[in-house]
Amino acid sequence: MIPAFAFLPANIVKKGMSLPSNYFKSLKELDDILVYFDSIYVNGTYKSKTTEYGTIRFLRHPPIFSPHMWNVYNATKESYGRTNNVSEGFNSKLKNIVRIKQPNLYIFIESIQMCNASAMTALVQKQN
Repeated sequence: MIPAFAFLPANIVKKGMSLPSNYFKSLKELDDILVYFDSIYVNGTYKSKTTEYGTIRFLRHPPIFSPHMWNVYNATKESYGRTNNVSEGFNSKLKNIVRIKQPNLYIFIESIQMCNASAMTALVQKQN
């Protein structure tokens, strides 16, 4: 159920979050998961703040990962990639070029330059 939120339009994710919360209140374990998901990914958390008059106000802080970061509704609709496979491919290529776990700065810069040269070569070949 939670993965389905990624496919809702980003502007109605908050509204969609209220539906399972109301429906599953009786299931404690599921309610805990929904509260966590809501606070980290959808609505954020409340922080208490004492005012100068001694009253307590609750302020909502934004979520750590807002729906615009993880929502794939538009990507799905426009047939764009919904995963980070491109990033993983680059990381794998860089790892194969570097070949050591903790390179010094010189080796790292040299490796980035090699990746850039490889990408430029592939780009030129595709253009011709």
